Amino acid sequence: MKNINTYEIFRLIASILIYYLISNYFNVVLSWLNITINESVIITFIKYLLIVILIYIINRDALNIKAYNSKNKRVTNLIFSIGLFVILVLINFLIHMITKEIGTFITPYGFNNYFPSIFNLSSALNLIVECILIPFLVIVVFPVNFGKAIKKEFTSVVLSGICYGLFLGLPMHLGFMETLSLVLTPSIIIMFLTYIYRHNRNAWILIISFILYKMLGVYIMRYFT
Repeated sequence: MKNINTYEIFRLIASILIYYLISNYFNVVLSWLNITINESVIITFIKYLLIVILIYIINRDALNIKAYNSKNKRVTNLIFSIGLFVILVLINFLIHMITKEIGTFITPYGFNNYFPSIFNLSSALNLIVECILIPFLVIVVFPVNFGKAIKKEFTSVVLSGICYGLFLGLPMHLGFMETLSLVLTPSIIIMFLTYIYRHNRNAWILIISFILYKMLGVYIMRYFT
């Protein structure tokens, strides 16, 4: 018990359960309640907005925006976020190249273009969900919660990445190697971000950098490939 913070462990478990259960069973609950929404993108937006609100309420003490946006540190934090974003893209690229050389499997880059030529309500909501709401949830639930709940740095970093990999992989229902190829890069990135959080304790630096990574990574990757 010396290696964990009991209160933070309960908060970690609650955050993971809320994120997992609502993201996977929200549509089931709607069908039980006979609620019909024709546009799936609207259902997805409502679902993740609900999760964000609940996760924010649970973890609001770790999400003080003043720590990121203070007058003395605003520019420094923004530069740190942008630099961290570029590092995340580089990590993705290096993992892809290493697995390509090994040859057992090749990790995909996993980037998507969220700025289609025709921008409408559906694409706007999809952009908000994939590039803002989900990155916020991932950072708060995994790097922030594991970084606070487990006192030993190595343990918190490794468990954060492994649990995120399981979180992504279990719903896929694929073979082990195929699943591993899809979750390896995200898991390592979450380990790295957990390590960063352990040392700067500023959740918003990680959130902003991960939002940039999801939103703009496809464009930066062009310079590596």
